[in-house]
Amino acid sequence: MKLTSFGGLAVRLVGGSDGNGGGDGPLVVLLHGFGAPADDLVPLADVMQLPSGTRLAFPAAPLALELWQGARAWWMIDLARYEAVWTGGDLSQLSEDEPPGLAEARARIDAMMSDGLSSVGVPAQ
Repeated sequence: MKLTSFGGLAVRLVGGSDGNGGGDGPLVVLLHGFGAPADDLVPLADVMQLPSGTRLAFPAAPLALELWQGARAWWMIDLARYEAVWTGGDLSQLSEDEPPGLAEARARIDAMMSDGLSSVGVPAQ
């Protein structure tokens, strides 16, 4: 595994021809969920059945959370609001939500994809 930085995000690279994300094989990018540590999905590389040479990138979300050690997020979630909606039973209230920080997270992922990953042989789209 190789730890690097692309577009301002820490990224773990695995697989490929060298086990560290090298080579020119296809690239799979997996984003962890809210509150997960940056490396929680890395073990999937060992169990996914992928073509030889496939590379995997696991970027770390930019926000460190104080929920527990290593917790990260792409954007903040109003957990109290979600809990109130969940217990109230009308989840449709959440269908139009666009949380603050979503646009910035999208921009950072775009930067990682276009600026950073192109440097390891993934052409910008």
